[in-house]
Amino acid sequence: MAALGYALPAHITKHEELVTSGRTDAGARTAAESGRFFDGLELIEPGIVAVSDWRPARPPTERPAAADVSIYGAVGRL
Repeated sequence: MAALGYALPAHITKHEELVTSGRTDAGARTAAESGRFFDGLELIEPGIVAVSDWRPARPPTERPAAADVSIYGAVGRL
């Protein structure tokens, strides 16, 4: 599961359980509100951005706009 390559094994297991059961542990937050989860970590570029803008393989005109995606993503490293 490459998307969870930086996650702890216990977090991967919990994520898989939630997805399999049809539940989610996601909640709506702004980029600023999401930042608190990365306190003490080094944010990997490009930081906290719309998931459609995180290391995009397509040019902006060929992927969803940030407002249409409505979810932020980021990766932090110890």
